[in-house]
Amino acid sequence: MHLNIENIGIVQSANINLDGLTVIAGLNDTGKSTIGKIIFSVIKSIQRYDDDLFCDNNDFRELMNVAFEVEEHINQDSERTKYIKELIPLLRERGSNKEIEKTIIFVQNTIDKVKLITPKKKELIERLNVLKSKLNQKKSINERIQQTLTKVLQNEFRGEINSKFNSKQGHIKLEKENKLICKVSIKNNKLVDFEFNDDKKITDVTYIETPISFNYFLAFNHRILKEATFGEQGKLAFHIIDLLSKLQEADSNNKTKLNVLDFLNDTTKTKVLKKQKKGIFEFNFSKLIGKKEFTFENINTAIGIKSFSFIELLYRANKLNEDNLLIIDEPEVHLHPKWQIEYAKLLVKLAESGLNILITTHSPYIIEAINKFKDKSKINEEISFYSTEKQNNHSVKFIDKTKQINDISRELSEPFETLLYD
Repeated sequence: MHLNIENIGIVQSANINLDGLTVIAGLNDTGKSTIGKIIFSVIKSIQRYDDDLFCDNNDFRELMNVAFEVEEHINQDSERTKYIKELIPLLRERGSNKEIEKTIIFVQNTIDKVKLITPKKKELIERLNVLKSKLNQKKSINERIQQTLTKVLQNEFRGEINSKFNSKQGHIKLEKENKLICKVSIKNNKLVDFEFNDDKKITDVTYIETPISFNYFLAFNHRILKEATFGEQGKLAFHIIDLLSKLQEADSNNKTKLNVLDFLNDTTKTKVLKKQKKGIFEFNFSKLIGKKEFTFENINTAIGIKSFSFIELLYRANKLNEDNLLIIDEPEVHLHPKWQIEYAKLLVKLAESGLNILITTHSPYIIEAINKFKDKSKINEEISFYSTEKQNNHSVKFIDKTKQINDISRELSEPFETLLYD
């Protein structure tokens, strides 16, 4: 795949190859994460448009009003208690239009089954029918993807999509094998032009921003976060929800890609343990010390270990396959240089298995390690390097440095050399 971006966030221009292993290097605040979030938003919208990802806030509010009006008019206490007990979990699962439709059907069935003491029964049924008809409105695939992309971009960027340094229209174009997949124009932080050509080869994208996401897991399971998250500007970015949802699918008995999993266990000397208690998923970590195995709670496990554990769990969930894209934002942040080098080795192994990967980094260790390991890999020609270059207008250009990798290393190593020799 190939991505072209103009005037999005602080990115003035970027032409990025996304086949194989792609490395974007640069200083802090140079738009590296913007690239990752744009790619995630576009591919996820294409993949999940049929779910519509987020329900309309006004429609959800109307559904809640109707649902609780129904509750007020249920005559028998036992019926009312049963209704509320079943309704609340449905409302908490408010993510997509499909989930909203399930709730509407439940409320409609309740009205049919129990005696409502109210002259408003007919009105309540009609309001539910209006909501249902809105959900079932036929739209073209283009319209549905555009609607979903609008919501995902708003969620990921909080309404700050266009450049703040100029008034130019922003553009995003995604291609595969020189064929257009998607083209988007954005002005005043709103989509003004959209074109899509169906491509079944894009199956999924996963964005790992920080291993601290592990610490959201318990709250996510209890729906504390999820129920307050979905919507155009949810409190939690959709890429985090997407990642946590995938981790729940990890199967500890899945033995695929054992070479990668063995490498992970040999590096960290730690294994991830998934457990379920009363329908709630949690992860603990086991570590062999001497001849004895010790188990540690998630909260008491090193963040660096969690950085590697994401890969293990995604493999066990079968989420890292060919034609998938894995985006990892600055993996070195929580890693000692020794483990940064091991992580770079892991990235090359993953790319050799057929997975497409985009990583952003400001670590000279990561750059040098990937550069070294690629020469011994099967995919030497499928590894691309880019650097960021600040412009006078505060925006950033992305420069292809695949043939000048030493330029990146020199830039990232300069602070250390200055400290030593000045």
